[in-house]
Amino acid sequence: MAELTEKQLVEKANVALDLMGLQAEDKPEGTRFVGVSKLNGMGGMMYEMDTEEAAEWLKGGNVMKAFIAKMGSMMDYRAQTYKVVVDWVPTMLDMGQMEALELIEQVSRLQMAAIRKVQWIKPIHLRTPGQRTALAIFGFSTCKGANHAIGFSLFMEGKKVWVRKQLQEPQCCLKCQCFGEHRAAKCALIHEICGWCRKQHRTSDCQEMDQDAFMCSNCKTVSNGKQGGHGALDQCCPVFLEWVE
Repeated sequence: MAELTEKQLVEKANVALDLMGLQAEDKPEGTRFVGVSKLNGMGGMMYEMDTEEAAEWLKGGNVMKAFIAKMGSMMDYRAQTYKVVVDWVPTMLDMGQMEALELIEQVSRLQMAAIRKVQWIKPIHLRTPGQRTALAIFGFSTCKGANHAIGFSLFMEGKKVWVRKQLQEPQCCLKCQCFGEHRAAKCALIHEICGWCRKQHRTSDCQEMDQDAFMCSNCKTVSNGKQGGHGALDQCCPVFLEWVE
């Protein structure tokens, strides 16, 4: 499908809609695909439909499964997620518990299933002893939910926490940790470079616990003016800030 033009991709999607038959009998009148954008470097594409109502109908679990089946067995669908950064999240929050997320939605006056995905920004084993709060990324299923969190904050573990839009970060190669246009699959470097300590191993395998020993592979320094050491994606790194700008 990567070799098809945008016009051909739109035509293929609309044919798939027509082939759904009874599985699409409840679709909004006039539902059609109108455009597509190829996502460079990701091997995917983003389709757009003629109305928001049509898009919401297609996102339904069984409807989407039927549509994907008509598009081809190699196709898959990823729902769009609206990410925000949440400050001062209590570390006692168990992000793996669905009940905890449902409680946040309830007390923060969000719709059910508004929070799609959550993750800590810094790995848990790199926290300082006794650390009580940390930064986290919350992914919302709709922009309305994300905007509500930004405008009215969130409540979790009895604490009011502040929410801000996630900074658009520059593309970074996860193999050499350098900013630029290439990704890990096309990196010319032989060895992997750790994003924390700059040694030759995967970032996910790093066992370095001493933050003072972190070494940024971009600015080649251990100090960013605020802490003893920092990694390649530290948002206070001068090279990172240059690329963001």
